[in-house]
Amino acid sequence: MKALRVMGYILFYGCGLFLYISSIIFYYSLWGLFGLIVAIIIFPAAEIFPIVAWIVLKEFPLFLFIIWFSGWAGMIIAGVARRKNEIE
Repeated sequence: MKALRVMGYILFYGCGLFLYISSIIFYYSLWGLFGLIVAIIIFPAAEIFPIVAWIVLKEFPLFLFIIWFSGWAGMIIAGVARRKNEIE
């Protein structure tokens, strides 16, 4: 179960890091240096970045949503594995 928990954490944090870097690039291309500063300061906004990109681009960013849902799946896997480990 420990390997499953580690795999869940890697999936969750890896997807989060990818979304954070993607949001920095997106806001920089949208607003320039101001967007870069804003994206770095408000890094929790990377969690809702796929929704913001959807609104701004006016098209559904499927790849970003797949990464977003994969991160949520990693969090659920890590949580279930941790809970299972506590029960045993």
